[in-house]
Amino acid sequence: MKNLFHRARDLWAPDRLGAFYQLSHRLSLGLTAQRRGLRMTTLPWGLSICVDVEDIIGRTIWNTGVYELGVSEAIWRLLDPGDTALDIGANIGYMTSIMALRVGPGGSVNSFEPHPRVCRTLRENLSLFRRDPRTCSVELHETALGNENAKAPLVTQADWAENQGTARFVDQRPTLANEAEVNVRRLDDLISARPVALAKLDVEGYETRVLMGAERLIDSRCVRTLIYEDHTAYGGEPRTLLEAAGYTVYLLDRSRNGLLLRQPDSRPVLRNEATNFVATLVPSQVQERLSPPGWRLLDRRFQAC
Repeated sequence: MKNLFHRARDLWAPDRLGAFYQLSHRLSLGLTAQRRGLRMTTLPWGLSICVDVEDIIGRTIWNTGVYELGVSEAIWRLLDPGDTALDIGANIGYMTSIMALRVGPGGSVNSFEPHPRVCRTLRENLSLFRRDPRTCSVELHETALGNENAKAPLVTQADWAENQGTARFVDQRPTLANEAEVNVRRLDDLISARPVALAKLDVEGYETRVLMGAERLIDSRCVRTLIYEDHTAYGGEPRTLLEAAGYTVYLLDRSRNGLLLRQPDSRPVLRNEATNFVATLVPSQVQERLSPPGWRLLDRRFQAC
């Protein structure tokens, strides 16, 4: 009986519900037989998006409708209509879609993606998002962010086609690699000193250099909250930099029932997602917004708010 209970509970997990949604959606479009290449699907919040089902991110979105549910939910809850948001390392624009819908026509989103091939898909997706009157118009920056204005080789490994979010800058170039020379800009030189409600950073270990290039914005407290990915222990160098600037840093975790904010030296409850951290100047507000259980991003009652 206990095992039966756990199996029944698992069926109502948000990722399973998302998979049921996507399956029914694809059946309705008659697309279930199309398994390879670029495909268009509809996200649970109603925006259309093109995904490459040969890529792990695209395939996850295609199969379940969501990617990194914890980060997705946090973005939704931490933004308000009219806010300004930054998607740094936007990939094909999945997180951008959440931002653009949440801040609405009165808000603004800046989306940064340096890889030329990925950026082509991102540009196509931004045109799809603009068709929905609920969204803002997103400003696309086809550039990398760093601590200096320069050009640099963006290196991709042999398995890049299976995970197009892994292109990175390295000090020593591997022998077997593909390179694309891209522009690198300082965020301070691209964004005026207007309040930024939320910045999401996912730049494959380059987060510290991005923050160093945003010194003016960080020191002037123009960025209220950041969500960043870090694969090192306990928040890594970005945590040290942000805490020195007055930010409170949490590990962003989740259970089956909702988000969890934990101390940054905690072990994540769920290990099947990347390790992300929340750094904020308003810790009490972040705790209040992220503590209620459930998944508002997937609930149409909240999507209408």
